[in-house]
Amino acid sequence: MELLKLAYDYVKLVFTEHPASLGESYWKHLYEALKYIATLLVIVIVTTVHAVFPFMFTHTGGDMIVRLSDKITKRTKRKCACATSYVPMKRSTSTYTMEVKTDGKDT
Repeated sequence: MELLKLAYDYVKLVFTEHPASLGESYWKHLYEALKYIATLLVIVIVTTVHAVFPFMFTHTGGDMIVRLSDKITKRTKRKCACATSYVPMKRSTSTYTMEVKTDGKDT
């Protein structure tokens, strides 16, 4: 019985730790993530149409990506100590590497 309780507590922690760090319940976090997925699907459709018909949606996809990025950045920095800012990947001799910046300092 004790093992079952430990397993339950572990699973609960795994599913709620990150949402809690954002001040959200599991269900609120799921809802927000699904909204991002829906937005990304629209971006895929818009940019695919633009690829075939370059005169259509000339700025729409890029503008949507910037707005989504701003929204996610504001949301995570406002609520979460886990927010990190990423620096573009640098090409080494054989692989790509990514530097991660936290609190404005390179790590």
